Amino acid sequence: MKKEIHEILQQVMDEKDMSVADIARACGLSDSTVRAIMRRKSKTVALEVAFKLAAGLNMDIDCLYGEEAELNESATGEKPAAEKDEGLSKTKREFIEFIDTLDDEQIKRVRELVETALRLNEK
Repeated sequence: MKKEIHEILQQVMDEKDMSVADIARACGLSDSTVRAIMRRKSKTVALEVAFKLAAGLNMDIDCLYGEEAELNESATGEKPAAEKDEGLSKTKREFIEFIDTLDDEQIKRVRELVETALRLNEK
């Protein structure tokens, strides 16, 4: 079963013996932002907050959404997926970041729309 972001944060806090203030400080977020995620039992957060959490906690952003993810560099010796994509244009990176916010059904619909638009452009 896929974990929600507040559950994942609680797990990180337990495993690393961190408080809300510790998480906030490590991630460059306010205590109130982290507290709100935990108290409201947030299922998702703004992309900017997710990136700060992932960077501050040294974890792949997919892990915050309960997805199977590549281990970070410190665990595998490999660069995280985000660093592997540095060669992409800004537009492509932004599109990937947008797609990462969607669920599977939304991604399927976006793909169908793009494919339809491309077919219409060919005519």
